[in-house]
Amino acid sequence: MDVLELLRASANGYYNIFFSDAWCQYVSKQIQATMYWYGALLVIGVLFIAWFLYFKRLARLRLRDEIARSLSAVTSSSGGDHRGLRFRKRDKMLFYGRRMLRKMKNVSGQMYSSGKGHKRRAVMRFARRILQLQRENRPLEMKTVEPPAEYLEETMEGSERVPPDALYMLQSIRIFGHFEKPIFLKLCKHTQLLQLNAGDYLFKITDPDDSVYIVQSGMINVYICNADGSNLSLKTVRKGESVTSLLSFIDVLSGNPSYYKTVTAKAIEKSTVIRLPMQAFEEVFEENPDVMIRVIQVIMIRLQRVLFTALRNYLGLNAELVQNHMRNKGSSTLPSTVVGPVSSQMSQTSQSMRVQPARTPASPMSRHSREEHTLSDPDPNPNANALLFAEVHGDAPYIDIYHQQQQQQQQHQPGISSAINIPSSRRSSASQHAPSQAESTSANATTTTHAASITNANVNSSPNATPTVTSIDQRLVQSSAVESLRRELGLSEEDAHIIEPVVEVRELEPNVTLITEGNADDVCIWFVMTGTLAVYQSNADATRAAKQERQNDMLIHYVHPGEIVGGLAMLTGEASAYTIKARGNSRVAYIRRVAIYQIMRQRPRIVLDLGNGVVRRLSPLVRQCDYALDWIFLESGRAVYRQDESSDSTYIVLSGRMRSVITHPGGKKEIVGEYGKGDLVGIVEMITETSRTTTVMAVRDSELAKLPEGLFNAIKLRYPIVVTRLISFLSHRFLGSMQTRSGAGGFGAPVEANPVTHKYSTVALVPITDDVPLTPFTYELYHSLCAIGPVLRLTSEVVRKQLGVNIFEAANEYRLTSWLAQQEDRNIITLYQCDSALSPWTQRCMRQADVVLIVGLGERSHLVGKFEREIDKLAMRTQKELVLLYPETTNAKPANTLSWLNARPWVTKHHHVLCVKRIFTRKSQYRINDLYSRVLLSEPNMHSDFSRLARWLTGNSIGLVLGGGGARGAAHIGMLKAIQEAGIPIDMVGGVSIGALMGALWCSERNITTVTQKAREWSKKMTKWFLQLLDLTYPITSMFSGREFNKTIHDTFGDVSIEDLWIPYFTLTTDITASCHRIHTNGE
Repeated sequence: MDVLELLRASANGYYNIFFSDAWCQYVSKQIQATMYWYGALLVIGVLFIAWFLYFKRLARLRLRDEIARSLSAVTSSSGGDHRGLRFRKRDKMLFYGRRMLRKMKNVSGQMYSSGKGHKRRAVMRFARRILQLQRENRPLEMKTVEPPAEYLEETMEGSERVPPDALYMLQSIRIFGHFEKPIFLKLCKHTQLLQLNAGDYLFKITDPDDSVYIVQSGMINVYICNADGSNLSLKTVRKGESVTSLLSFIDVLSGNPSYYKTVTAKAIEKSTVIRLPMQAFEEVFEENPDVMIRVIQVIMIRLQRVLFTALRNYLGLNAELVQNHMRNKGSSTLPSTVVGPVSSQMSQTSQSMRVQPARTPASPMSRHSREEHTLSDPDPNPNANALLFAEVHGDAPYIDIYHQQQQQQQQHQPGISSAINIPSSRRSSASQHAPSQAESTSANATTTTHAASITNANVNSSPNATPTVTSIDQRLVQSSAVESLRRELGLSEEDAHIIEPVVEVRELEPNVTLITEGNADDVCIWFVMTGTLAVYQSNADATRAAKQERQNDMLIHYVHPGEIVGGLAMLTGEASAYTIKARGNSRVAYIRRVAIYQIMRQRPRIVLDLGNGVVRRLSPLVRQCDYALDWIFLESGRAVYRQDESSDSTYIVLSGRMRSVITHPGGKKEIVGEYGKGDLVGIVEMITETSRTTTVMAVRDSELAKLPEGLFNAIKLRYPIVVTRLISFLSHRFLGSMQTRSGAGGFGAPVEANPVTHKYSTVALVPITDDVPLTPFTYELYHSLCAIGPVLRLTSEVVRKQLGVNIFEAANEYRLTSWLAQQEDRNIITLYQCDSALSPWTQRCMRQADVVLIVGLGERSHLVGKFEREIDKLAMRTQKELVLLYPETTNAKPANTLSWLNARPWVTKHHHVLCVKRIFTRKSQYRINDLYSRVLLSEPNMHSDFSRLARWLTGNSIGLVLGGGGARGAAHIGMLKAIQEAGIPIDMVGGVSIGALMGALWCSERNITTVTQKAREWSKKMTKWFLQLLDLTYPITSMFSGREFNKTIHDTFGDVSIEDLWIPYFTLTTDITASCHRIHTNGE
């Protein structure tokens, strides 16, 4: 039909006004010409299609004929000598495989149920794997690699080998410290071999307690004899274990004979026992006084770390551990000017002093002259003496002279500390480990008498402190104090000149604090001359704030005139375990820690008197526990106990790290938990009397204390309050286990399981390449850690400076190990900065580390070097985390993180760290030390990546989880802004639905302005309804296909993976097929 005619005739010619005849004729001609061209093109197209189909059919026929000829040639060649084309099997499989794959593609668009679709996808994956077909432009994915077998399996090699007799004894006496080979051979000369039949007594009540017993074969039962005649088993001693009391060891060496009062040992079966008399140690100590100091210090340290930690923190015993009145060491009568009331001191100055001998009959060793134990003559350089003392006495690193002198300098120069304006704990650590400027002052200035001052700042600033007595009374009181302390330290009258310059006297009013619990800077030996001191200890269940404010402190005991206090902290070198206050008007004499260490250098024998003073204060309960406790030393990979074994004891981790692994019925192994210093392992199974549910092994070289079941039963019967404590402990453990299992969606985890904690005690820092600024990185991390607590940075140079250039030799193995363990006890975390080569120090760092931080440059190549692979072999069971550094000046963002992680399957976590300019500035070691000596005096930026990493390592990370709610998710932006204004750092983010989007924006940008802008742009895109209408689909599982929504997400973030975000991030989704949740920590 002619359109123009219709237009001309319609509406009675109304359109004639707009369409003229000339114009209509022109349009008609153009349409006719165009139709001719369309017809010609259509004919050409039909001819081309026919030609194409013809040749395609012809090619297919040729291929079929070729295949037929090939098959006929193969058939004929098999029957005769004819040779022709052969259709190889590989070609045949390839041909039919591709044909099958084409058919699968044709049906892939059809709708199948979930089960058939799963099978179809499995067949297609199988076909691609056979035919080696790769998908083009396939995005990089995270490789899921199972941890190596060594990561989850304990070492079995040599665990069942029976060591020789000498090794039995060597392992048993390690509780006294380490002895060099010549000393150990001297001790072996005194050993005796005892043969016991079943029922024979090894020792019984009233027998001398003067030997160390090591069971070579058989079993020995150690039990308590109660007053009513009943017996209660403490522990069963098996092959390789020992029976001894460290407290009795100190009694014997101090010349105080000890006897068994409540403990008896009887053979359960025929047994062979090695007996080592304690008197054998006296000969060794006479020739090696430095060994004696080391042994006493080790005993005191383990007394505090094991007995007090177990009985106080886990069983709730405090005052039960000490006696309110000490056992009499002797009697002393002080002059009335000393023992009278403080108010009458001024009028009683003419009476003479009468002091009776205070020492008990001395041991053969103590009858020798004290001067024979002098190591060397006094050195005119006090600092040299201090450092020499630290080097001569192997574990004398417990006596950190350099650290004490630095603190004394700060005490005498208060302007320095106040000008720094940082916490005291950070001042002490920073002054100790920051690059030194001037390292010494005169020791005389730190040890002279200050009659008007006291070490503790609380006493210095107390308004209640009274002025000291002057004139002749002051001299009389001073001489009385010197004489009393001389006798308490066991010094002869000829040695009075040694302590006379260092004894200080102070008069106190009620409630004046001498030292607070946890303070390691003001440790002194306190001797009460008049009045009474009260010793307090914080409640183990109190919060951190309550402990800092000294709320709910428990009274432990009183210290009366003639008694001494402070010996335990002095010998261990650790912080004070008690708070000491004046109960009323009192007068005390004291000696500072540095002065005591200088006296100890000249007269090593005083450690026995100090140790004996500590032992006399302990209650009989502690002595009974001392018989039952054992110390275990495990190398990396050794098992503490194995799954399905009987549970007759629990363990306390003193140093090192343990890993708990469960083996499922199918043989698959899974990590259940990890335990660090101070954790209790295996207590739930022991109390519930069930077999071990997991295998616990040492991740690195570790030291544990073993508490047998019998000891727990004895304590429960004597102190019923312990039962309440245990019920509370088990309830919290069981509740945490239930929460963990419900969160994991399963109920297969044992009750003993605790989630893997990320609170580490030791961290090793390893560079990937030589150009990594490891020293500045370590300083920055150290700076951030100082805001959390005391921290130590160790390098090979620092260790050699402290312990000598030969410290890494095999002969000094135990000395180095003990010193490092003591440093770990003093600090919440220790940083081990490794060398850039596989040196002995690097190997030591791998053995000591709870976690290894592999530090690299994020903008460099991700290839793995030879040094990295060697590190992985050295520490296969140690957790490793990757740290990538980015310069702040380039505004670079993390990218290609997946390549780094896929190349390092041993890495369990990664961190992106944005570094300030000073880290990448190339400077000499001296200039770096000088720079950071000033940086460490400033406050760290709590929002920096270094602070985030520091909080992760110490288990103090702050997480943010954002919920869903659609448009209500816009409120998340306001909350993020409020959190930033409040100064709260965000260390990790999780989210669901709209919360996942907002959380990912923050992790990617970390700038509230940019996050707000991108969130606004995304919200505007979501308001375009026509785009969402185009996204409608058949409503099987949802109304929309999600393509448009995913496009808006991609437009907002770009090609960014979760691994490339600055802050650790995860999102939560629902699996509607399995009806469970899924946690996503990787992907785009």
